[in-house]
Amino acid sequence: MLRSPERGMPDVGPYIAIRTRFFDEFAVSVANDGIRQVVLVAAGMDTRALRLEWPASTTVFELDDPELLKVKNRILGRDSPALCRRVAVGTDLEGSWTSALRAAGFRANAPSLWIAEGLFYYLQENAVAEILARLSEDSAPGSALAADFISRSFLTSPWMRTALDSLAKNGTPWLSATDDPEGLLRLLGWSAHVTSPGEPGAGQGRWPYPVLPRTLKDVPHSFMVTAHREEQRQGAC
Repeated sequence: MLRSPERGMPDVGPYIAIRTRFFDEFAVSVANDGIRQVVLVAAGMDTRALRLEWPASTTVFELDDPELLKVKNRILGRDSPALCRRVAVGTDLEGSWTSALRAAGFRANAPSLWIAEGLFYYLQENAVAEILARLSEDSAPGSALAADFISRSFLTSPWMRTALDSLAKNGTPWLSATDDPEGLLRLLGWSAHVTSPGEPGAGQGRWPYPVLPRTLKDVPHSFMVTAHREEQRQGAC
């Protein structure tokens, strides 16, 4: 069963804080442009439904393992009101999660924002492809996507060996990577833009490492990806 996996992660400096802020700003931006349904894929303990200033008519669907979501709801309790409509969808991301999502009120014919944060590198490449294909199938024109990926050099660099071994020992190994997230998403009908931590708007001045060009293939790269879906789909619901 796939679930939110980001625990036991090695020290990555301010990356998670930078990524969270970057995706927060993207989420608010597309909400202001009219998107009113948001899907957090492997939501884990994400609290965007409680802390971002969503338009009142926004629904945030949180997909994850049912037991994890029960724990999350107990932790949040009644004293943590959401700033929008929050819908927890307990489901198996290896199963028919799109059916569970629709049953919870998701409308595939309306634009949506999908956020898959800190997820894909923990999955095998076929699982990443399956999740992306399913969410793309249910993405109406005008939809948006936020996700992060790592370069293939992350899995082979000697600089990462200790961290990768630690992740594997903790039961959360990094398993997949891509050097071309734009191309990966283009095949599914998305127009994607990649931002690296440390670039303008993504922690510039806070990122403690140089921002190296992607042409340096032997250097590990982190990709924060935002994408839009504009073309008309065949057989939309």
